[in-house]
Amino acid sequence: MPEHVKNLRDFDISLNKVEKPELDEGQLEEINSIICAATEYNKEVVFTYYEKGDIKLYIGFIHFVDTIRNEVRLKMFTMMFLLLSLKIYSE
Repeated sequence: MPEHVKNLRDFDISLNKVEKPELDEGQLEEINSIICAATEYNKEVVFTYYEKGDIKLYIGFIHFVDTIRNEVRLKMFTMMFLLLSLKIYSE
């Protein structure tokens, strides 16, 4: 019986998985503009972030942008810092 329950839970989790969204050039430019403005004027941002089949929502202030690594450090309201890797692949 425990195996059956585990299989049902795994099945339910797999149903909630989403495919990674593809961003076009215009959307990438818009994201870049928002990040630049939020950094310059210390504005709050809301990141909708794809991670391993799930969509996560992060709210906070941009603390640091690493353009070499394509990473953003986000200072959240809990005074924690979150490192978001912005992996953008173009083919």
